[in-house]
Amino acid sequence: MARLLLALVVCLLGLIHGSDVSSSAEEGHRRLEIWDLQLGAPVDQLPNEFIDYACGTAGGPPSRPLDGWRDFHRCRPEPSGFHEVYFRYDDELEYWARANNLLSQMERYSGTKSYGFSIVASVLFYADGTVGGIRIVSDPRDEARDEAYLLRNFLTARLGRDGWACEDLPPAEGETSVEGLPPSSLRDLSRKLTFVPAGHRFHGWQKPRVPSRVTYFYLDPNGPTVDPELHFGETEFKPKLFFFDRAIWETAMKLKSQIEGEGINSLQYADALGVTLLHELMRLNNGSAAPEPATRGGLAGWQQKRVTDYIEDNLAEEIPLATLAGLATLSPYHFARAFKHSFATPPHRYHTGRRIERAKVLLSDPDLSVTAIAAQIGFREGSSLTAAFRKLTGKTPSEYRRSLL
Repeated sequence: MARLLLALVVCLLGLIHGSDVSSSAEEGHRRLEIWDLQLGAPVDQLPNEFIDYACGTAGGPPSRPLDGWRDFHRCRPEPSGFHEVYFRYDDELEYWARANNLLSQMERYSGTKSYGFSIVASVLFYADGTVGGIRIVSDPRDEARDEAYLLRNFLTARLGRDGWACEDLPPAEGETSVEGLPPSSLRDLSRKLTFVPAGHRFHGWQKPRVPSRVTYFYLDPNGPTVDPELHFGETEFKPKLFFFDRAIWETAMKLKSQIEGEGINSLQYADALGVTLLHELMRLNNGSAAPEPATRGGLAGWQQKRVTDYIEDNLAEEIPLATLAGLATLSPYHFARAFKHSFATPPHRYHTGRRIERAKVLLSDPDLSVTAIAAQIGFREGSSLTAAFRKLTGKTPSEYRRSLL
């Protein structure tokens, strides 16, 4: 079945005013959306209240990072002559809603959306820096993308019904094969997984109609976090081509987010996700749910003390899960389960929590900047500390410091 891509390009026919987003009472703030960008406006008059500017790829992943709108000329022009700049909505109000456990506001302010649908948004610039259009593409990562065609109703109500054309794109050409399985000519590869065991040949080619995003994970059966009791390296795995498994998909997406640096990064969390992925692949290979190992309870007193002391002494370091497991003389898999049983939180969250507690102490010193505190406790930059601090306390470091006065 041909894939239907919902995309909107509004060309320069006049001015569109952002009148849909009503004034918000949330702390007197109002989050700007794509409809607040006026067609025909010069680049230096656009609001800079968005984030993650980059060169756009017509609904695909962002490419070259940009400092702001004015860098539009760094993006290669499309055949139409437009320079496309990708952006995302600011997430400050989303953090505010999460901190106050406001479910409706959390949904409203989460991600980059238009009329409740997740979108990939970008602005199209003429060579002279004038806004010539906006582009809205339904986000391929959204589980509800199959319903994105409903967005058309909102857009025609806003922009009128004249001048529209709906194009049903023909299937892309291509073929993919994994040794041991028949080749597949499947065209729509969204939310599809492929598992290629070591020693099996993989071959594939595609001529996509729209840019595609593919993530590859290479698993080392002899890695330090691999549980010896799993016998992963000794297992004869069966290849699988273009399948979907929700547990594997969700774990892979979380691991991808950690690798790409989205959100609050933790080496321990990435290690734990890698361990989970190995167990999920074993379950998949066995064709049924993997048997749960016997519950061993939590960590012994000496194990708790040894691990927590080590974390306190190395707060600023990225501590691998295997290192903590070694201190407790357990495999990474069993250590992660036992740690959560003892502390009611995974190792990576405990580590982050201890960093935030240390930050609270340091914030009482007015001579220390937030950036200096971030570096002292292991965050790569001040914004990373701010995000983690706000997520756990509901306040930014600066707001917390003012509350101490």
